[in-house]
Amino acid sequence: MRHRAAQDCILIGYRTMKNILRIVVDSSSIRSIGYDRSDRLLDIEYPSGDVYRYFEVPAWEYENFMKAESKGTYLNREFKSAGYEYVKLAPPNRRAS
Repeated sequence: MRHRAAQDCILIGYRTMKNILRIVVDSSSIRSIGYDRSDRLLDIEYPSGDVYRYFEVPAWEYENFMKAESKGTYLNREFKSAGYEYVKLAPPNRRAS
C-alpha cells in the first residue's frame, strides 16, 4: 500500500473533499464503510474516528468487503494486500460553541 503525502492531496483535487455516505458495519475493527462507484473511492472509518480514502477501488472489491462475514479479516487478508493508494482524510471543521 502506498500512502500519499499531504502535499500530494492537492493533485487529487475534489476526490479528497468529496463527501461519501458511509454505512455503519458490525465490526470491532471498522466503524463504517462508504463507496463512490463513479469515482471508485472507498472510505473506511476506524473506531478511533480516523477515516482513510482508498483510490481506484473496483466495485467488486467493495461488494466483497460488504459481504464478508468478518470485515476486519477481509481488510487485513484481502483488501490491504491489493495495494490501493490512500490518504487519511482531515476531520471536518468544527465550529467552537
